[in-house]
Amino acid sequence: VRRIPVSNRKIGTWNVQTLFAAGKLTNATREMERLQLNILGICEVRWLGNGQCQTDNGMLYYSGDNRKHIYGVGILVTKEVNKSVFNFVPYSERLMIL
Repeated sequence: VRRIPVSNRKIGTWNVQTLFAAGKLTNATREMERLQLNILGICEVRWLGNGQCQTDNGMLYYSGDNRKHIYGVGILVTKEVNKSVFNFVPYSERLMIL
């Protein structure tokens, strides 16, 4: 088990409807900063496949459908929390482990 080096962690979830539209990821990261969240669970990402995407203040890990822009989950973490991430396992468009 790796410890996150932040003493007060804030975790939230958000159904964004889609991150496939332009500017939605930027909006999610701004809201995460505004609410001072360290970890944000996101549903209905709607990106194809799985992987990770670097943002200005952290990293987005996502797992989606391989054929259509439907479903999908993601976890957006800050740079400090990302230092503690050592494994990302995408199981399906509805389940992933970070």
